[in-house]
Amino acid sequence: MYRFLIVVFSVLSLTSFKAQNWSIDTLKASFKSRGHLDSLDVHARSFSLPFVAFGFCEFPDENLILTNAQHLFVPIKNDRRIIFTALPHIGFGYSFGQQGTQLLTANYQQAVSKNLLLNANLSQDQFTGFQRNSFNKQLNYKLLMRLSFPNIESVMKIEHHGMTSNWSDGLANDSLLSVLPQNLISVNKDNASSKNASTVYSNDLKYNFSRSSEIKTGTELSLNYSKFKRFYFEEGDLSTLYSLITIDSTETADSVYLDKFNAAFGFFYEKGKFKLNSHIGAYNWNSQTMGRQLDTTEINVDFELLYSTKNYRFSSQGYYGLYGNFSSFLIDNEFSIVLKSSRIRFYNELSRLPPSPFIRDFRGNNLDYSLTSISLQQNLKFGLEYAYSRSILWSQFGGEYWQSSNGYFFDSTQWTTQFPGMINALKLKFTGGVNTKRIISHLGYNFTSIPNEISYLPKHHFTVRIAYKFGLFKQGRLKTLIGVDAYYLSSHKRLIYSPVIGSFNLASLPQQDSYPGYYALGAFANFNVNQFRFFARVDNISYLWVSKKTEILKGYFYPSTQLKLGITWDFWN
Repeated sequence: MYRFLIVVFSVLSLTSFKAQNWSIDTLKASFKSRGHLDSLDVHARSFSLPFVAFGFCEFPDENLILTNAQHLFVPIKNDRRIIFTALPHIGFGYSFGQQGTQLLTANYQQAVSKNLLLNANLSQDQFTGFQRNSFNKQLNYKLLMRLSFPNIESVMKIEHHGMTSNWSDGLANDSLLSVLPQNLISVNKDNASSKNASTVYSNDLKYNFSRSSEIKTGTELSLNYSKFKRFYFEEGDLSTLYSLITIDSTETADSVYLDKFNAAFGFFYEKGKFKLNSHIGAYNWNSQTMGRQLDTTEINVDFELLYSTKNYRFSSQGYYGLYGNFSSFLIDNEFSIVLKSSRIRFYNELSRLPPSPFIRDFRGNNLDYSLTSISLQQNLKFGLEYAYSRSILWSQFGGEYWQSSNGYFFDSTQWTTQFPGMINALKLKFTGGVNTKRIISHLGYNFTSIPNEISYLPKHHFTVRIAYKFGLFKQGRLKTLIGVDAYYLSSHKRLIYSPVIGSFNLASLPQQDSYPGYYALGAFANFNVNQFRFFARVDNISYLWVSKKTEILKGYFYPSTQLKLGITWDFWN
């Protein structure tokens, strides 16, 4: 339950032009907006392990070493996926549990006419922290509207994310053993709080010149404006907390603003198995940290190429900075082969990325720095995967190698490239299982080799899930799933968080001790009646027999058993 989401301020997130890839999903009668009985979606992420290929989908991974991935702000992703349904559809979900955990979700889709499609999503997530000494609340909503005519398509989006966090005694975490050592936010301050808000307005326009059904060619225009603001408050005697006080006050009120506007124009060409598009875009960043401004204008060119047949698929995408972003670039390639019962996939990525405006310049009550020169972080990644599926058996295994150098890391006072130099890491992963009419099983293993000084990732990571499906009452009308899941993590270091700038402090990892490995056990039961689904989950079951003096973190012991309940519902008119 990686509740603090990471926003990546990389140039790639700004230059990606996805208007040509509007995905329209035709819903079938079996569609469940809140997930399937045996594969819970993000709404129920606190109920069971995510049922994905390589274990936890929200566990901190190697991408955290990227320069712009260490901020814990509220993200706005460049997602223009629109769901189509011939009937008006409403989906609803609600879950609650110990420690004030509540999650409410609602979504709506309707094709108002053959030319107009509407989507709306709302979610609210909150929890009290570890041992009830903190609080976190998030409110998110998104509205999408698609207008389509024979040669013109337009997608408009309004999206907002907000998050409020309060710390008391310096800890914030839902007391699930599965997320405690990884996501525990240690701020080492009393009565600290932050408020983040991010809003995006966008409009993508696509015009098809061709009148042929076999060839599509035309132009695309994308306009995007986003506004981000963050406030950080901290009470106490600052002179005893910090050696440098920028503003003499007994209460800090750091403020961060970031306005972004971008316009991209380009072309697309599609014929049979071949697709190509390219754009040139102008971008303007305007950031303010306690009144001090940093203004940046950039011009980039990007491309996306795809060639796909029944058995082969090749894709390549990337961008290059022409002006204002230090000649940064990114190239991402992927090639896959589909055989009778298997698939082989190879991918690689090469990039040189600049730091975000907040890394380049920041002024607050407790920090004041400005980079005199800008370096680009260089990243290289190679990966190979093999997947096999036949009858009731399935498996997938592969490996990744990545190398990163010249990255920026926060050292409690400023961002620096002196630590840790070049990073080389290797990951091997396997997952497999057996799925029958009654039995669902899943086994996964990850091996990660990363330098010991920054070993926030466990070297060994096991996951297992076993469940049994059956029906109750007449004709098995009440579909039921019961099961257990468990995992083991080997020793690793804990991530430290600096709330003043809202970022992980990876430079402190060499001074952190490694915490011993541990395992966790949970049980769950899911019930389905028509469009209603009910969930129940118990976590930290091993608390019943382990020593209550077992320290998961220094001064904090093995958390007690946790219970959560939930319901989801889908309705069509």
